[in-house]
Amino acid sequence: MKNKLELKFSRPAEEWTSALPLGNGRLGCMVFGLPRRERIQFNEDTLWSGGPEKKEKDCFLDAVSEVRSFVNQKKYSQAQKTADEKLLGPWSSFYEPMGDLFLEFPECHERAENYLRKLDLEKAVCTVSYSIPSEGNKNKSAVYTRTVFASHPLDAIVMKIECSEKDSVSFNAEVSSLLKHEVSVREDDVKKTLVLKGKAPVSGPNVFGPDEPPVVYDEKKGMTFTSCISILPSGKNYELTYDSKKLKVKNAESVLIILTAATSFNGFLNEPGTNGKNSAVLCYSMDEKACAVSYENILREHCLDFSNLFNRVEFYLEGTDGNLALKKLSDKSSPVFSKELAPLFFQFGRYLMISCSRKNTQPANLQGIWNQDIRPAWNCNYTTNINLEMNYWPAESCNLSECHLPLFELLKELSVTGRDVAEKRWGCRGWAANHNCDLWRKASPAGGSSEWALWPFGGAWLCTHIWEHYIHTMDKDFLVEMFPVLKGAVEFLMDFLQKESDGTLVTNPSISPENNFLDPQTKQKCCISKAGTMDMSITRELFTQFITVCEILCCDKEFASQVSEALKKLFPYKLTGDGRLREWDEDFEEAEKGHRHVSHLFGMYPGHILFENKDEEFKTAALKSLTERLSNGGGHTGWSCAWTVCLFARMKKPAEAEKYLNVLFNKLTYKNLFNVCPPYQIDGNFGGTAAVAEMLVQSGSCYDGENTYIELLPCLPESWSSGYVRGLKVRGGHSVDIEWQEGKLKKALIKTKGSGNMSIFYKNRKKICNFGEDGVILLDSFLI
Repeated sequence: MKNKLELKFSRPAEEWTSALPLGNGRLGCMVFGLPRRERIQFNEDTLWSGGPEKKEKDCFLDAVSEVRSFVNQKKYSQAQKTADEKLLGPWSSFYEPMGDLFLEFPECHERAENYLRKLDLEKAVCTVSYSIPSEGNKNKSAVYTRTVFASHPLDAIVMKIECSEKDSVSFNAEVSSLLKHEVSVREDDVKKTLVLKGKAPVSGPNVFGPDEPPVVYDEKKGMTFTSCISILPSGKNYELTYDSKKLKVKNAESVLIILTAATSFNGFLNEPGTNGKNSAVLCYSMDEKACAVSYENILREHCLDFSNLFNRVEFYLEGTDGNLALKKLSDKSSPVFSKELAPLFFQFGRYLMISCSRKNTQPANLQGIWNQDIRPAWNCNYTTNINLEMNYWPAESCNLSECHLPLFELLKELSVTGRDVAEKRWGCRGWAANHNCDLWRKASPAGGSSEWALWPFGGAWLCTHIWEHYIHTMDKDFLVEMFPVLKGAVEFLMDFLQKESDGTLVTNPSISPENNFLDPQTKQKCCISKAGTMDMSITRELFTQFITVCEILCCDKEFASQVSEALKKLFPYKLTGDGRLREWDEDFEEAEKGHRHVSHLFGMYPGHILFENKDEEFKTAALKSLTERLSNGGGHTGWSCAWTVCLFARMKKPAEAEKYLNVLFNKLTYKNLFNVCPPYQIDGNFGGTAAVAEMLVQSGSCYDGENTYIELLPCLPESWSSGYVRGLKVRGGHSVDIEWQEGKLKKALIKTKGSGNMSIFYKNRKKICNFGEDGVILLDSFLI
């Protein structure tokens, strides 16, 4: 039996994090569902502050040498002081909200009864319905329905308002923005259109500083934007007028509202105010095109487009009802258990992925595409020391490879801006990116402190996604297309590595993102040393992937040989005195034992090198590191908790994975299932979805043609006793369907485009299977 995949609420949203999200990849909106005064808050994915980053100056290499010298002398506090003073850069730009559409209905709508607000995840349609009793006859009611969706084929947000009583739809529509703006009206024979025109600031206060100086606008520079909200009533007796910047509808049978939007964005290298596109011309064209299509066709094409992606995967647990769990979550009446909410939460993550990341759109930022604040948390940017990567962890395993594509477009562009950073800041070939990126593909360090800013490994980590996309799709053309980007990241790492006296290669300077140790000499909190475990793990992972790619493409054999030699000399994993995996090169005292990041466990998840290491001592140490961090308060942010579940899933610890899935649901999830960082961040949603997939099926890295295996139900909690999952993807390009009953595998179906043998594991049992001509393996009793 299939779970009903809906989010249902019996009352309107009281705050933004209770509203329901819709998106078509480029446009996003939040539907509040207020009967008397509806609010639709909307965004467009290229509406950012600022403009292209200035070229780097030739003034960093001496400072880099100075920092490295202090590190080699173990003068860590002096190294950090020098880095903070000489190596940091400007803050990233902000992702901005475009506007709010308000619909004010007659006073009688305050008497709404039988209220229902619903989001259908399979169709990506939000419905708000309620009844209003007749004043003269209490047994008679008028039923009002609003249907809202964000259409990818039409590239517009669409709303239809209907009533069971003839000629009863009346409201006033107005639009506003937190940004500098003006409102006007356009009209023709069939519709009137509210036009919102505005401008984004060129700069503002950084996220960690005071509110002063305020956001700054420039007369010539900065992003401009236009939004059209067209009102198309139907019926014979309606009136449509414009007054005081409001469109007023009276006595319509139904009303269709079409919202389109555009900005002056003209590429990441062009200043949008002086060298941008004409957002008004673009938006007017979108509006005319959208309004020429019938509502029935718009809705049909939208549902078909969305469901074609969404319905690839099914996940069912016997005896669960997601909306009962959602009600418990909203009412805080009793704890929600993983079995109750896992299927709905998992599919909500897939829903969000389709809604905020489609081909030819921007990648999902810290909040996807949904933001209501002019100065959002952490600038609502692309944070590359965990958050952006986590956004795309479920893309491949959850059968949404197309939604991964915007990230690779960002990588191509980041490799352009990142070349200047690699050369001018580090004296290296290739390209590098630090921990913050934005629409303008910022690659230089941010401001504030080296503990987050001085980390040129963001590009390298992102490049591991190239292998993940290839090995799930087996798309060799993609690998050829992305090879220059991948090679550039590897070139940077090769040059950045420093040779120690014993011949080992280390990163220097090195941080473990956002974490600190205590300087043994000064006892001060400090972040800079060398050979941080995460740096070395990313380097080890990317070098291995690069060597494998060169073999697949039969190219760059000489450089691949150099990388192979360097791989052998990388600083090895080390243990602390009490048997945990070291986070830094030395066994430093931790400044915060319950830190939210678990960067040193990268090699366990999302990486493979440590997990597939034949030395069990290091895997045991990784597990001890994780449990120690959690026992000291770690895992307290949404994304950190999601990463924790992923790690326990990879380590095949079902009880622990379920425990932290319950924490994620009960403590770190808003009423609308958005993730709590706090405040809202989308990464925990995507990390949680990836974790559920990892609990149900795992596959090997496939590096060097080895570790090509599938493991079924590797981390199944006891409470998930019976159920099924269909359509998950694993490395090698295979799709997997699994059914289980009373905790035991009932059957599995594995489909592939290729041929050959496959090792399949279930509960420490192994079977080598051969794909037949039909590319299918059916497994049942042999593994039970």
